[in-house]
Amino acid sequence: MKFHHLKAALAAVLLMPVVMTATAQTCPCGTGTRATGNTLVKLLAGQTVCGRSKANTWQEFHSGATEAGGPLIDWKLGPGHPMDPSKQVGTWSVQNVATADSFVVYNYGSGGSYSYAVCQAGNNVNFCGVAPPAAATNNARSSRGAVGVAAVPGTNVLGASLIRGQMACSAARTVAR
Repeated sequence: MKFHHLKAALAAVLLMPVVMTATAQTCPCGTGTRATGNTLVKLLAGQTVCGRSKANTWQEFHSGATEAGGPLIDWKLGPGHPMDPSKQVGTWSVQNVATADSFVVYNYGSGGSYSYAVCQAGNNVNFCGVAPPAAATNNARSSRGAVGVAAVPGTNVLGASLIRGQMACSAARTVAR
């Protein structure tokens, strides 16, 4: 009887690397490891993302601390600035949080919604454009493997950085893709 339990424990130890490898996904664009589940929520919640795509730069604060996300605040020239104050430009949320295919959705209202797999590569973050499954709205769950890289070229943002809290990005933090 003790041998049976030892055999089960040994089998569990031998299978552990396989399970751990399956959960650490490679990035569908650029380099790094894909952040999924609550790790993705914690990576973005309460952070300002500093990024640049071609001539466009942005600094968007991710208000909220759960998979439901919350307001997405564009820093502009800062809160209270008389000419160009910070303002809400949309919302963010994490979809499929219970699966290895988690992704973030940015909803800019009439400006459209955009979905990204998010990868961490050291201090940089890569946003890889993905086509969400039709069922993935309002935190609905879909089957594993349903998210694929978007067919539209140029939807990836590589080398963005994160700042804890709502603040301006320095020129050094807004890197080009």
